[in-house]
Amino acid sequence: MGNSQRRAERRVPTLSFRPKKVATRLLKEVPERVRDVLERRFGLGREETRATLEAIGKRYGITRERVRQIEQFGLATIRRSKTYRELAPVFEELASIVHSLGGIVPHEELFSYLTTSRSSENALFFLMTVGEEFFLTRETSEFYAHWCLDPKLAQKVRDALRALYAELPDDALIPEHEMIRRFLNHLQTINDRAFEEEVIVRWLFLAKRLGRNPLGEWGKASSSQIRLRGIRDYAYAVLRRHGSPMHYREVARAITELFRRKAHEGTTHNELIRDPRFVLVGRGMYALREWGYEEGSIEEIIARVLSKHGPLSPRAIVDLVKKERYVKDATILSHLHNSSEFRRLSDGRYALAEEGRQSKESHQKGAAQQLSLRAQEASR
Repeated sequence: MGNSQRRAERRVPTLSFRPKKVATRLLKEVPERVRDVLERRFGLGREETRATLEAIGKRYGITRERVRQIEQFGLATIRRSKTYRELAPVFEELASIVHSLGGIVPHEELFSYLTTSRSSENALFFLMTVGEEFFLTRETSEFYAHWCLDPKLAQKVRDALRALYAELPDDALIPEHEMIRRFLNHLQTINDRAFEEEVIVRWLFLAKRLGRNPLGEWGKASSSQIRLRGIRDYAYAVLRRHGSPMHYREVARAITELFRRKAHEGTTHNELIRDPRFVLVGRGMYALREWGYEEGSIEEIIARVLSKHGPLSPRAIVDLVKKERYVKDATILSHLHNSSEFRRLSDGRYALAEEGRQSKESHQKGAAQQLSLRAQEASR
């Protein structure tokens, strides 16, 4: 279930009733064979694993559809019973809990909130299936299974989640407060009550196609920036969070601290080298390519700078190169002495070697023209 596998940040409530005891009372309202089917379907007997329709059908030599009919008959019989009416406070208590959690709650979160016992979970699942106040939406390709008290509200929430997903770019990374704001914009049709932030976040977790990464950022669940799958993805998240180049040793330490995942320095270094999202910008220093950094040696960086800006002073060259590489000034200046690549002009600036020759030839030609004009003027 990925990011949706989270437990409510509340303590398990103390119920005023014992789920198994209530379930046993209700099961006494149906015939023995029906009771056996219900016990097997909901894991209420000795075997806590919930049996499938097929498994029960094989046991009785009947079809799965017939088993389904027996199950539905048993549930309907219980709902019509006097015992069911007498136990109304139990269902009211469960409804109150669902309402306190926002009225729409992921199945797994609801039951992890209500109990830590598998047998009690089975009994509660049975009670909520019997209870007419509760509606279960089964898991689909879009949403996780969830319970609600108001099917119309649940449908509006699902529609809003679909609209929210549709507007997100594939690589979007959105802070939680902004994700909540966007979601609320799509929930404007639900204007009869105010929802707590905790409830809104719980609803966001209903959507399979949305996800939240360990840094609290939201986006499409298919994004590698949401579902971090290895050291490379963790390293990318660390650098993006840091906002500036980092040494691979720092990256490894940050992965361990932020994600509680052991990252060896050597492994981290190797992954940074192999992934095109990262650029080596100094000795052991890495940056994100999306920040504008490019690969290349110091001479190649100088060449790109001069090609873009034209002849520059040594100081200007150093300043521009250091925006792309973490190196000492002296290292950059030493590369300017490569006469096959760069040429020092008469005014102290540097240009690409070819540009330098062209500039010198142009200067000489201009000087010759000036001398010729002066000679012509003098002869008049």
